Amino acid sequence: MKKLITFIVTLSAAVIPQSLDSIPFEYWKVSDFGMAFEVEAKDKFNSQGSISQDWMPLALGNKWQYIKTTAEYPFNNPTNNISTDSVNEKIIINGLEYFKINSSIYRYNKDLQILYYRANDDSDYVIIDFTKPPGYQYSRPPFYNCTIKQGNATLFDSVQFYKGYSYWWIYGHGEERYSRNIGKFYSYGWSDVSGHPPYESTSVLIETILFDSTEIRYYAYNNYPEIMITPILKISNPNFELNFSVMHMYTKNNFSFIDSVIMYSHYSKEDSIINIAPVLAINQPINSKNYTVTTILNMGLLADGFNYNYRFTSKDKHLIPKYDFSPDSGYFVAIFDSLTDVREESFIKSFKLDQNYPNPFNPFTTIRYAIAERQNVTMKVYDILGKEVVTLLNEEKHAGYYQIDFDPAKYNLASGVYFCELRLNNVPSNKIKMIYLK
Repeated sequence: MKKLITFIVTLSAAVIPQSLDSIPFEYWKVSDFGMAFEVEAKDKFNSQGSISQDWMPLALGNKWQYIKTTAEYPFNNPTNNISTDSVNEKIIINGLEYFKINSSIYRYNKDLQILYYRANDDSDYVIIDFTKPPGYQYSRPPFYNCTIKQGNATLFDSVQFYKGYSYWWIYGHGEERYSRNIGKFYSYGWSDVSGHPPYESTSVLIETILFDSTEIRYYAYNNYPEIMITPILKISNPNFELNFSVMHMYTKNNFSFIDSVIMYSHYSKEDSIINIAPVLAINQPINSKNYTVTTILNMGLLADGFNYNYRFTSKDKHLIPKYDFSPDSGYFVAIFDSLTDVREESFIKSFKLDQNYPNPFNPFTTIRYAIAERQNVTMKVYDILGKEVVTLLNEEKHAGYYQIDFDPAKYNLASGVYFCELRLNNVPSNKIKMIYLK
């Protein structure tokens, strides 16, 4: 069976060929303007004998998430990061459907099984013709010499047939691989541009969300965060600090795949429950597996028979986030250590204003303070010129330990240096320097 289609084609060859068979796909340049003529397109089969394979699914909302590993010569300090390709716009040009992936424009012809990209000169260039056999060589700018490749690869825990191409150009070489009905799942590039050290990058697909007219397809590996923790079960000090780890398959090479770790907690005694605001755990050092959570407990409640109940939720950076909980269900339960002096003021000699943490910070930071007796407490923030910009607190407080979160975005403050001053009964007591980075 043959199909009749019309192309608007500008050929790089000097002589216009008379049949489709004499037009090498590698030189096709389909533009908005040029000589129009009809050509007969034969049904094309891939190496497996099937027709109209969707090697690059293009639809609004499609997303492919990759772990991208980069390194500069001598390649002994690789760095991981997330790279996401998103189909964010559908464009019609001369009756043909194009899709924008990030900032680049592509078109895929299912019948011909050809993937094109739209260049700045408003022309379409062939990226790859998936019907060509392995070893087939062609040229396209800027990758001047390309060779078709095919094989089998394990993708989302099953063996998949793939096709792709390797390329050589004046500044380096690389490779891209595509799987049917999934799209690009692997790419590699090496470059040596004058004035810069040699550089290589590898991107491996870890998750994809694909839409079509009848269904949504989702592929991902079964990799979840895992909280590794030894809980605190007895409380003898209002300063609660717990160090723990959150493991993930993709946390490596100076990169953490964990989006956030939050501690949820409350006090309980019989039928009484007192909820506490969630606390964000701090990743320190940044991009490591190590986390610290700190808060200040009400020792009076604990001494009165209340339990401190807490649990952790970790969320990763998948397109559809995956979670881990510790404990798996319920809460860790910490009780008051009966050997502890129940008076909170016994821990405080006079007053205390701790350095905010983290510092520098973005988007918010936590400020801790303590007072030894009941008094009026004022906490104000000043800019580098000494101008008061925020009053965080102005009320009477009992003796004890406290903490307050400072989020400059709530007050439309610019990044820069700020000073936080603690006043007791309107008498300046202490001041700390804070650095806000946007």
